[in-house]
Amino acid sequence: MIQTRLEALTAGAGADALSFSGTVHSVFARACNIAVAPDRLLGLVAREIGAVPRGFTLATPAGFDFAATIGAGRRATARNGVLRIDGAALAVDLRTARPWRSNLPDAAIALGDAGTARAWRAAWAALDRHGGATPFASAAAAPVQTLAAASRSGERAALADAVARLIGLGDGLTPAGDDFLIGFLAGLWSAAPVRARDARAAVGETVAANAARTGTISRHYLEAAIDGEVSAPLARLAAVIGGGDAAGAEEAAAAALSVGASSGAAASYGLLLAAALMGQFPVLPLLPGHAARR
Repeated sequence: MIQTRLEALTAGAGADALSFSGTVHSVFARACNIAVAPDRLLGLVAREIGAVPRGFTLATPAGFDFAATIGAGRRATARNGVLRIDGAALAVDLRTARPWRSNLPDAAIALGDAGTARAWRAAWAALDRHGGATPFASAAAAPVQTLAAASRSGERAALADAVARLIGLGDGLTPAGDDFLIGFLAGLWSAAPVRARDARAAVGETVAANAARTGTISRHYLEAAIDGEVSAPLARLAAVIGGGDAAGAEEAAAAALSVGASSGAAASYGLLLAAALMGQFPVLPLLPGHAARR
């Protein structure tokens, strides 16, 4: 059997073990999830996905398809940094991975700065043109506005109600409500104002308490977001906005919006809304399709 050997490019937060064993939980064309504990997944993703938390990004060749190579339910074993999966003509060298982190606090988004505000508006305009978040934003308008108000006031009962209504809201393995909350947490981690710390803690605790309401894959990314770790496209969007680069923000927003059918749009909406709230932009109710004012 001819074996394909792939090198790992990045190791996200939580993907630092070089020896472990588990079972293939789920497989898709560009990603594979390995269950290394009853409540913990480790991801393998294709090069074009970019860096991810709790997972390895691999130097996959063009057209590589995990689903055509790996079977769900198969045993996966890593020994001394080389991962093999039963029945798959594949070996993954994890030793080549460079550590990668989202570094969201470094974005330090402060919307009182004119350049940062321009970059935020450029990203919002890209979201508006994309339109991918509009169906979710309309359907979830009530809990989103409750979440927004409670994040600023610190009212825990309202916060718990909003999060409970958002988690698991939508279709697919990562419902739009979960994607939105991931982005919202990313925005709170990225915001410069000190008040974002209290909001981040409150939202994170409430999301953690409700995480069992959604599926395993979505919970995997929600728990990473609570710790301030999200995918590279979303982290880059936050960093570019914080750097006040309006042109770069349009480009970064386009990349973030391209993730999945609607996941990137919902997550971007959450990030931009949280940043606006912490920056005290006078934009509520803020939905895609409505112009943001400053």
